[in-house]
Amino acid sequence: MHGEDKMAIGKEKLAKWMLSQHINAEQVLLGLILDDKKARKKIIKAVSPDNLYSDNYKKIFKTVLGLLMKNQSYDLKSLTNELKDQGNLESVRGMVHLSELIKIAPHLQRSTLSNVSEL
Repeated sequence: MHGEDKMAIGKEKLAKWMLSQHINAEQVLLGLILDDKKARKKIIKAVSPDNLYSDNYKKIFKTVLGLLMKNQSYDLKSLTNELKDQGNLESVRGMVHLSELIKIAPHLQRSTLSNVSEL
């Protein structure tokens, strides 16, 4: 295998890793928004839905912001209902996925940070 071929494979592997880290980071971000009021305030000030890579996660984030703009508190049920009313619930993989975001956020936060050392 030539040096250029090895470099191309290395770049492809790095690109896949970076994409997975973006998705993991977005899952952590949304999990925190859904479950941690202090983190939610900081995240909403610092991050825009357009900063996210995943269209599904952009929809979730925009829906959370919309509920907050209406001065509605939200929980998993109200977020689910709002996504359903918008016709977006299935495209964001449903209520089960939303609840999984809350559960896996702390785990992903730790594993995402530890995986950086593997590069």
